[in-house]
Amino acid sequence: MDSLATLDYPAVGYGLRYQYGLFRQVIVDGFQHEQPDYWLNFGNLWDIERIHITYPVKFYGTVTDEFLNGEKCKVWVPGEMVEAVAYDNPIPGYGTRNTINLRLWAAKPSDQHDMESFNTGDYVDAVVNRQRAESISSILYPDDRSYQGKELRLKQQYFFVSASVQDIFRRFKDTHKKFDEFPEKVALQLNDTHPSLAIAEVMRVLLDEEHLSWHRAWDIICKIFSFTTHTVSPEGLEKIPVDLLGNLLPRHLQIIYDINFNFVEELKKMIGLDYDRLTRMSIVEEGAVKNIRMANLSVICSHTVNGVSRLHSELLRTKLFKDFYDLWPHKFQYKTNGVTQNMDKNDRKKVVPRVCIIGGKAAPGYEIAKKVIKLCHAVAEKINNDNDIGDLLKLVFIPDYNVSVAEMVIPGADLSQHLSTAGHEASGTGSMKFLMNGCLLLATADGSTIEMVEEIGQDNVQKRMKLLRCARKDPLLKFLFSFRVL
Repeated sequence: MDSLATLDYPAVGYGLRYQYGLFRQVIVDGFQHEQPDYWLNFGNLWDIERIHITYPVKFYGTVTDEFLNGEKCKVWVPGEMVEAVAYDNPIPGYGTRNTINLRLWAAKPSDQHDMESFNTGDYVDAVVNRQRAESISSILYPDDRSYQGKELRLKQQYFFVSASVQDIFRRFKDTHKKFDEFPEKVALQLNDTHPSLAIAEVMRVLLDEEHLSWHRAWDIICKIFSFTTHTVSPEGLEKIPVDLLGNLLPRHLQIIYDINFNFVEELKKMIGLDYDRLTRMSIVEEGAVKNIRMANLSVICSHTVNGVSRLHSELLRTKLFKDFYDLWPHKFQYKTNGVTQNMDKNDRKKVVPRVCIIGGKAAPGYEIAKKVIKLCHAVAEKINNDNDIGDLLKLVFIPDYNVSVAEMVIPGADLSQHLSTAGHEASGTGSMKFLMNGCLLLATADGSTIEMVEEIGQDNVQKRMKLLRCARKDPLLKFLFSFRVL
């Protein structure tokens, strides 16, 4: 958003105004414990509530057929409804007078349902409905290991998608009457698959509320959407169980099935009856649990598919979305966003004391990542209490690492390690922040690192290499540099 503002683009960003942050990380005996992050307790001066801008968001219910002007159309009768209230955050550009807007949505109970409960004396039901509605925008990224967690996360995704799409249509219709102009005035960027339900939602509005034909609505869809993914492995691609989607958003499941049917029929004409490839490219994944592949939906419906670095884009073309690249090569682009050793007394004299800092959070349901955090603390306990090492090396894990902590750590760092497994780092903006603060980078030739080398120039890389070669005389770094990562 900051870059869009600085480059004078007339952009609008949308997201959730969650009450609690991801979580506040507390370390007890080396293990991560999650506690609520009350980040809004003291308010947000840049947060402007727009109480007059609210939209109804629907869930559950049934889909019925009705006739309008002699033609059959679908009508979604919801089983639950909440209100989305807008909060605006101005984003000023650097070196320009341009300021754009980040609009965030908070969930509130439907006033109509609330008043009905109070008027009938059902005060408990009114409180329960309020809590159910507000839980949608309460916690960012709820643990989705349970069915309830999966449902809440899907509710979150559709909640901010529905409110945002309604806002976009309202703004367009304020100054335009013909939807032929829609692709010229509206461009929707999907930042990974979290907002990809917007495809089905825009299609639903065009078909069911604006009463456009399928062919005309589909033409608009293919012109307005672009898709950026940060994923590097098939396991990271989002899938939604069909049963869950059909229960929560029945009309959207119908639309996705129709999109998939039309796509597969067209695909058969292009590649024949190659059932293995048809199965891989289908939006619907068959199996013991039938799923909707949101990444496939996004690729099929977008005019552009972006990687987040040159190397990441190559990974998308050759592995992750190879079948789609072979079909539509023009769509694919990119937008670049330890151990120790024993030392003798003479070696100790050559060592410069240093502190190694590690920080990061593990998602509540990511057990392996939590074990890595515990491993960091176990290694730190060993190093920090080793009599031989003494004060020459200390390992510190900073809990609850965030932007405010980074503002203090990054300017004080001398050497920053970015040692991803080659091919598994999509971009990596952290390394850019360290570099701009004068830090030496020890980095794998991966993600955005390759392009950073090109930008700063080979001469600067050579100068830094000389400094790194001098550092190799340090016994503590001998093992580290044996990887030859730069």
